[in-house]
Amino acid sequence: MNYIKTGNKWDLIVARRNCILRINLILHGGSLTLKDEIDFKDNQVLTLNYDKQIGVYNSEEHLKKMGLSIVKAIEENPNFIKNNIKKCEEVCKNLVKISEKSSQDENLVIAFKNYMESYHKFSTFMFFPIGIEKIITNKVKEHLKKFLKEEEFQEVFNKITTPPRILDSIREQVDLMKIALKIEENPAIEVELIKKHIEYYGYLYVYNQDENLPSLESYKERLHYLVNNNNKVRAIEEEYNKTNKEFNEIIKKLNISGHILDLIKILREYVYLRSYRLEMLNKSNFLIQPLLIKISKKFNLNLQEVCALTAEDIINLLEIEKRINGYIYLQQGNNYKIFTDNLEEIKEEEFGKEEDYIEVNKIEGLTSCKGKVIGKVRVILKKEEISMLQKGEILVTSMTTPEYIVAMEKSAAIITDEGGVLCHAAIVSREMNIPCVIGTKIATKVLKTGDLIEVDANNGLIKIL
Repeated sequence: MNYIKTGNKWDLIVARRNCILRINLILHGGSLTLKDEIDFKDNQVLTLNYDKQIGVYNSEEHLKKMGLSIVKAIEENPNFIKNNIKKCEEVCKNLVKISEKSSQDENLVIAFKNYMESYHKFSTFMFFPIGIEKIITNKVKEHLKKFLKEEEFQEVFNKITTPPRILDSIREQVDLMKIALKIEENPAIEVELIKKHIEYYGYLYVYNQDENLPSLESYKERLHYLVNNNNKVRAIEEEYNKTNKEFNEIIKKLNISGHILDLIKILREYVYLRSYRLEMLNKSNFLIQPLLIKISKKFNLNLQEVCALTAEDIINLLEIEKRINGYIYLQQGNNYKIFTDNLEEIKEEEFGKEEDYIEVNKIEGLTSCKGKVIGKVRVILKKEEISMLQKGEILVTSMTTPEYIVAMEKSAAIITDEGGVLCHAAIVSREMNIPCVIGTKIATKVLKTGDLIEVDANNGLIKIL
């Protein structure tokens, strides 16, 4: 693939490893769905993942355009942010639900497509909290700096922008601290409590679909640290419990109200959502692993190899068997689509319903080689069926190719749906002097193997007897 310099200035979003499946679902999904929420498209993102070069970068110019599009959406719709927060929570919950359900579905193609569709809807909200948070943060900071000294500004800002609800990542720390205190009293229950804790919270550490739950040993290390620092444990828990109380006190003390108070509350929601959506994404990563493992086993791959594929790669892989059994390929300009489901319905949409040929007893076509024959029909639609033709039968097919020579040699006559005077069937039938009628369009639809017919190649007519 040829590389052409983009000319973009890149802004680092996150410096963390992303498997191709994760980054493809987020970025491609965002490109498909972000435009449904705001007037913005063609986002440009660069992901590095080799040697020590790890990071996801957004084009500075496009990040700015996204921010302006968000501002425009907010100005045009007073309920935009409220609706946006609600949608974000809904798509997060739906992604987790679909991930769990898809891993139980035996139809791998449908299961993965459902997962991909729910992920794409979710991916839009991987971008919103960043853009909206920046916009609102700047407005709140401008207001606070008007009456706060520099040395007290940051402390106040940190306290009023804490999440309004407890995140699972915080709850996990608090619960682990409680386990540490229990182990201090009774070391024998350590392994049992850790296993239960991993079962409940382990998903928080599955950042990519190909990553494992934390090990028992890693949790033992964390617990031993907490046991040795139990005063710190209690202090952290107490600190979190007084967060909301401090928020209310600061708001009252600084007499913050009206529009700025609304912005602060919105900012707190987005601070929460920024972490919540990642927690739900990690939960989805963990829940979808059984499906990805089924796919990996089907194609003799491991989980990491499957996660090195794009979503489209995986669907193409899963549809190989279905494509072998049948497909519809549609080329439109530079774009193409391959369909493997609902083929008959698609064909009817394009061509209309087929006529009922039950009443047809006469077929017309073009004479290729003259002659008149009565015999039984052998319909052949695939080259694998060629050997089934018996000597003296009448070959009926859509068109002939060199593989059909063996069958043509044994045929009493040849009939095709397609072709003109220079087609393969026309040329070979004349060389072999076998009566042949071509270009009937409907012979394979009307005639069935075993039908007794008369082929009048002198006049290009076929009669069912």
